Amino acid sequence: MTLTSKPKISKDPEMTISIEYASPRHPEIRNLLLASHDLMGSLFPAEANHFLSVDGLCDATIHFFG
Repeated sequence: MTLTSKPKISKDPEMTISIEYASPRHPEIRNLLLASHDLMGSLFPAEANHFLSVDGLCDATIHFFG
């Protein structure tokens, strides 16, 4: 499924934004997620971090978009 819409505010009237289902295991997405987890881990104590692991994001009940 792909949802496409034109942004309400843009300097480029031809720019579109696409939202699609994505896999958290895609190498670029996985790297970004892991970097985010590392950053959150460096800024906050473990009990304050409430993110899902990459495997957790792959659960059938989770809808992940990229």
